[in-house]
Order: sequence, then C-alpha cells, then structure tokens
Amino acid sequence: MSFELSEMILGCGLERGGRRAVLEAMAHFADRDTGMVRVSQARLAQRAGLTERQVRRVRDSLLYDDELEGLLRCVRHASGRGNAAVYRLDVTRLEPLR
Repeated sequence: MSFELSEMILGCGLERGGRRAVLEAMAHFADRDTGMVRVSQARLAQRAGLTERQVRRVRDSLLYDDELEGLLRCVRHASGRGNAAVYRLDVTRLEPLR
C-alpha cells in the first residue's frame, strides 16, 4: 500500500466521485516505488464502494481521457479468469491536476 500516493490523489484536485474512488483504491494496492497495480476488478469495486461494472467504466475513462493522459496505463491485460490486469499509476501526472 502506498500512503503517500493516496495522499497525492486526495490533494490533486480531482473531482469527487467514481474516478477519485477508483484512483484511491488503486493507490491502496499500488507499489510505492514503481506505481504498479495488480488488483482484480472485484477488489477495486469493494474498496471503492462501487459495482464491478462501474469500476470498468471509470477505469476506461481514466485510461482514455485526454485530460488525464498518462495518469493510468495498462501494462498487461487480464488473461482469463483469476488473472488480474496490471496497471501503472504515474504519480508525476498528478501534479498538473492541482
């Protein structure tokens, strides 16, 4: 868990709601040094207080939003049941959002 990363997300000025909840949940599971996140949609949904479908929609909006370009990148797609995707959360992209 990366407490520093969670604090950066809270202070970055991103609107409240699904995006922020999913980013906070991802930060909870992120590696502090690399920003790599390997977590299932079910765990993200539980942590963010959303449904898995909402997590998928929000994740896609974070991945493909031009304004947030590079904040979240998919490093490896999930390859079947029981294999979570791997994401990279780029903390340097949080600064311009303030």
